[in-house]
Formats: sequence, C-alpha cells, structure tokens
Amino acid sequence: FESIILESKVNSKGIKRILLNAIEQAPVKPTNIRFFRKQAVSIIRKAMESLERDENIRAIKSRSTYALFDWLEERSKNVYPFMEGFVPKKKNNVGSSSQSGFVYTRPSEKLPIYLEGEDWSFSEVQLADIIENTKDMKEAGRVCPIPDSIPKSTMVPGLVVYSTRARALAVALQGVAVESGDISSVSIDEDRAEIVYDVGVEGKWKVGRLDDERLLREAASFEARKESLGGLHFLAIHQLPKFGLIDIVFNRKKELGDEEIEGFWLMRQGNLGWKDL
Repeated sequence: FESIILESKVNSKGIKRILLNAIEQAPVKPTNIRFFRKQAVSIIRKAMESLERDENIRAIKSRSTYALFDWLEERSKNVYPFMEGFVPKKKNNVGSSSQSGFVYTRPSEKLPIYLEGEDWSFSEVQLADIIENTKDMKEAGRVCPIPDSIPKSTMVPGLVVYSTRARALAVALQGVAVESGDISSVSIDEDRAEIVYDVGVEGKWKVGRLDDERLLREAASFEARKESLGGLHFLAIHQLPKFGLIDIVFNRKKELGDEEIEGFWLMRQGNLGWKDL
C-alpha cells in the first residue's frame, strides 16, 4: 500500500483518511499500527484516537517496522535519487555511536523496576534452533522476518536475562509497547559503557553497566556479530529457581534447560531506517 501526501498537507485528518483507506484494502484487519517517525508522534496519535476507541486498533511507537524500513532502503537507492528536487541527506556526526552505526545523543533512562532481572549474560543460539523452537511459540515475545541469505547454521548473538519471576517479566516487557512503544533491539552504548533496550521511536533504557574488561570484550563481540548479520539478534527471558548459597557459588543458573525460557524476541537493528531516525 502506498499513499503520497504533501508535507504541507500532513495533519491528523489527512493521516486518518489514509489509514482508513489502508485498513479497508488490507486482507486482514490490523490490531496494531506501528510507526517510527518521532516528528509525527502527536499527529499520528491524534489520527488514531477514534480507531483506538471504536475499532480497538492500537498505535504503537516502534523501530520494528522491518518491511517499511526495507522498502525505504530500497527506494533510497533506486527511486529517490532520481526524483526531481532530491537532496541527499547530510551525515550526522553528532554524539557517540556503536559499531552498528546507530547514533546515541543523550543518556539512557533508568529501566523501570518491574522490568529488571536478577542477572544477564551474552549468548549465541543457532538460527536453525530458533526457527524450530518458535514455530508454535506460546511464550511472550515476537519473531522478526529472517532474511533468506542467512544460513540456518549461523550462530545468532543475543542477551539472556535471568529472573525468578521470568514469566511476569516477559509479559511486562511485551506490555510496555502500549505506553512506551516496542522494545525494538538490544544495543551497546560504547561511550557510556552500557547495555540498553531501544524503546519506542527514540528512547533507551539501561539494562546494565559494562564495568569490567571481560564484559566490554563480550559486548564488542556481540555488536560485531550482530552487525555481520544485518542487525539480527535475540533477547531471551530465562527462569531462575530460588538459590541457596551453594547454588550461587557454583553459578547453577547457567545449567537450566531450554524449557525454562519464558520470553523470546528475535529482532533486527541497523538498516537505513534505523540510522536515519
């Protein structure tokens, strides 16, 4: 679906008309409408008021609009440069950036206490196992489209968050989309030595500090591996039992099996739309 509107004509009424037209043409009525333009948050929210009230269709701030970003990337290479009046966008060198090229220009916010886990670690899982175990996924989470160019034998990097209340934590992470927007990716803010959740259209929540050399090396490897896969990575929420002192000393939480996963998100970060936000 495509609808062109002049910038000078962009307002809530115009966007509402376009949304109603898109919904009418859609083969299945949507339950959520995701958008990534931070400059248009208030206009889109206004346009969506009646749809949320009367049709129960939610507007969600998100950087998980994968198909739209891919479409914009393709058009930025093959369509827009040949249009009359096209002006190339200047590169933004302000702020710090991770290896993926995403620019962070402001500090992260504190992670809401109800989204905190007891511990976290970097990990890798074979793509074939991810595909097999998410076919009929009953846990909280989402799985992004997987590029055909990535072999099934590929090891996908990710972050595992451990919690004694993993199911509640996973449901809470999924629920933040309504107010704050999707958690679209896990990233490393290198200049501030933090691991963060990227939330909504421009927010970031600090998950933890990279406060020793081992964690810094693991974080750098995570970002490099993620970039090599076009931004593909995962977030998993892992159930922990209640530990005694001996369990903690021997770090037995790492011995738990796959059945202890209560939430799983496969995500993509780093394409054109992400970098140009």
